[in-house]
Amino acid sequence: MHCTVPNISYKGIVVMLPGFRCSGWWGFFPQVATFFTMWGYQAVQVTFSGTGYCIGSTRITNREIFAKTSILDNLYDARRVVEHFSKLNEKVILFGHSGGGSLAIIMACEYNVEALVTWSPGATFVRWQKKEIYKKIKDNKLCLRDDSTGEKLFLYKEVIDKLFYANEELNVVEKARKIHVPWLLLYCKNDQIVTEEEIKELLSVCKTLRAVSLLTGDHNYSIDNPYIASSWAFLVAVYMTKGWLDEHFS
Repeated sequence: MHCTVPNISYKGIVVMLPGFRCSGWWGFFPQVATFFTMWGYQAVQVTFSGTGYCIGSTRITNREIFAKTSILDNLYDARRVVEHFSKLNEKVILFGHSGGGSLAIIMACEYNVEALVTWSPGATFVRWQKKEIYKKIKDNKLCLRDDSTGEKLFLYKEVIDKLFYANEELNVVEKARKIHVPWLLLYCKNDQIVTEEEIKELLSVCKTLRAVSLLTGDHNYSIDNPYIASSWAFLVAVYMTKGWLDEHFS
């Protein structure tokens, strides 16, 4: 994990969880971490140990490590980070994008955190039917494509098996049902990955959730990886997040 320059006095620790195939240095994460620091928080950019990224890298450099790592492994990493700060009696706020947002939902159910902020979280980690996934597995590997770089990646079959075996532990909707802390959820109407039906499902089970739809932007808020320039959707998301945090932690 990486911490931004410490504030002498800060409002809390923001643990930032990246999405699938991403790191704490991916896309807009360093910029969002800087914003959190400017707003008076300590930002912790988490890079999961099995994602295959080097420190500071925006691209997967070790495909073999990536291929062996499951969502459960990422969840265990996230738990260790939150447990570390909880033992120090720090006020923890969870921030997650995409699959990192889904992990943050699970964490908010399991730990005593102050608040939850998610950008485009999925209500599920499984994007295809089980039969379709296993049909795509060849030579014990499921081939994937990195959307940001176009590189070919793969996951071993055992990683896919873990995903289905841990269905209860990774049930995002059921975890969301048990959340009682303030929760901000932002998503874009043009999201090509997370559907509006998923957002509605999360809304239907949690009373503390405030969901806001952005009319522009895509799943990544129209931000490239590596980061090149801000977009309108990204800036709107940033300042909506600030306003909501100010409302709850002023």
